[in-house]
Amino acid sequence: MTISEINLQDSNQIIVDKTGRSWGYFCQERPIKITSQLLDEMRSISTDNGNMNLRICLHRNPECKFHDMIILERSGTYTPPHKHLDKEDSILIIEGKLGIITYNDDGTVYDYCLLEPNHVL
Repeated sequence: MTISEINLQDSNQIIVDKTGRSWGYFCQERPIKITSQLLDEMRSISTDNGNMNLRICLHRNPECKFHDMIILERSGTYTPPHKHLDKEDSILIIEGKLGIITYNDDGTVYDYCLLEPNHVL
């Protein structure tokens, strides 16, 4: 098995979905090697498009039950509270910081934390 190095500009390796809150790049080959060059390519695409957020989707399509993504979330952006009824996420911080707030069904705060690289909760 070969680990794929991907190019976000290569339509043979990537299907781009521009319909969501951020552009999604769905990888057509697996497993995928996440390199500093790939992260730099994400930053470049984001900068060239008004510092937008974008994501590399490691799951095959939006219908997958588990969504595994590399997300470039620009500083100062905000994602409104949302709930996944039939999907799950995981979050791992590579660089930077991310504040997370979880809510009860009635809208009250259940928990909150600040995620950082190499920080174990």
